[in-house]
Amino acid sequence: MSSSNGQIINVAAYAQGKMLDHSQWAGRLPRSITPSDIDFVLADGRFFLFVELSSRHDHWNELAVGQRRLFEDLILRDGERTVAVLARHNAGGQERQIDTLNDVVSFEVLFGASAGRLGVYFSDESGEWARFVLAWFEPARRDSMFGFLRQHYARSVVGVPSQRTFFDSEYQQDMQVKRDGGV
Repeated sequence: MSSSNGQIINVAAYAQGKMLDHSQWAGRLPRSITPSDIDFVLADGRFFLFVELSSRHDHWNELAVGQRRLFEDLILRDGERTVAVLARHNAGGQERQIDTLNDVVSFEVLFGASAGRLGVYFSDESGEWARFVLAWFEPARRDSMFGFLRQHYARSVVGVPSQRTFFDSEYQQDMQVKRDGGV
């Protein structure tokens, strides 16, 4: 995709590649497993951001069990360097391509919270999707995000709501003080 900057070069070939018929696998795979897909992946070294797009679902628990388990297993395999995002878009039934930057109206991050446990973080803050993805490629900010996500999870386990977003200025200032060697 690098030569096309992510744009679709051949619409007919792309459409055919999306029209996969997995029906012949029914009953042949163990435990009623069916093939699944991932809408897109962003990789930075050994860090992976898996993204599933939806026009209807805001939360991972709203997806079909098999599809959700695919992402859960990816995170449980390497939650130190991998997150999955369910991103709801507002392109709806429009006869146009989904703009994976500007059409996203909410997203929920699935992450490794602690040994064998998964956490989620939901945002429908305007503009946070783009900031989240761009920060993913900056190691210091990515580390801060992982810290934020684990703190958010720890607070939710004990019933303390987390009011901060990834990019809340107070949180960013706290992280800068810690990076500069402060408390």
